[in-house]
Amino acid sequence: MNKLIALGFENIVKNISIDSLIPSKILPKAVSKTPKYKQITQSISEIGLVEPIVVHPIDGELGKYIIVDGHVRYLALKNIDKPSVLCLIAKDDESYTYNKQINRLSGIQEHFMIMAAIDKGVSEERIAMVLNVNISTVRQKRNLLNGICPKVIKFIENISVPSETIRLLKRVKPKRQWEIIELLNNMGTYKADLAKAIVKRTPVELFKKAPRITKKSDRLFEVEHDIDTLIKETNRVKEKSGEDLVKLVTIGAYLSRLLDNKRVRNYISNNFPTELPKLDEVISAVQQ
Repeated sequence: MNKLIALGFENIVKNISIDSLIPSKILPKAVSKTPKYKQITQSISEIGLVEPIVVHPIDGELGKYIIVDGHVRYLALKNIDKPSVLCLIAKDDESYTYNKQINRLSGIQEHFMIMAAIDKGVSEERIAMVLNVNISTVRQKRNLLNGICPKVIKFIENISVPSETIRLLKRVKPKRQWEIIELLNNMGTYKADLAKAIVKRTPVELFKKAPRITKKSDRLFEVEHDIDTLIKETNRVKEKSGEDLVKLVTIGAYLSRLLDNKRVRNYISNNFPTELPKLDEVISAVQQ
């Protein structure tokens, strides 16, 4: 059986006072003269911090954090008198466990960073150059929240929600956006594949624009894919204990609504006869 991999970081980027951070190593005095340091300082001054500093709470010292990664960024921020800094909270204080691939702002945090830079008068061209991306990417991030209702924005502003999931929410009306984000939150995941499966099961009247009519064969394929996604997510949740029971109940309730559709149930029964009893078993278990 595949085991879940525990995340080494909390899901939320926090704003922490610069005075609460304690370096875990001493940088050479000459570091402030290096091109990397100058580039970081320029980037922070113009568009803000692109990568959060990774920190770990210090046992026995409330409100104090040791820096796991980002010492040059910390030094640059300190030298330009920034009072606070975005930090990613590590669950482990060992720097060798740090994964560079996930030390980055979420899509919504990138959006706010870019909007703050634009408000300061920084051009999109300049932002693209500093971030080393195409200007089209900057514009895509700038427009990320267009069409998302304020209630959802407030809820997800400090959560790592994939940009693709946010773009999927734009297809439905505000009421449905909130229903979907609540459902995803209860499941403990904001994966785009799962969001897509739920969006496609949205009643037509809750779409902003009527979805295109697909062929029967395409619809059946989509149902097959969605069921597979939900089964995988159900299995993921079932492997976790205690606190995740509520998430299993949420998934079970959604499966129950989905299988109340006779066409969906008949399709699964005819094409996946061994899977239908498993789904019914999940629904029955969570409804007891």
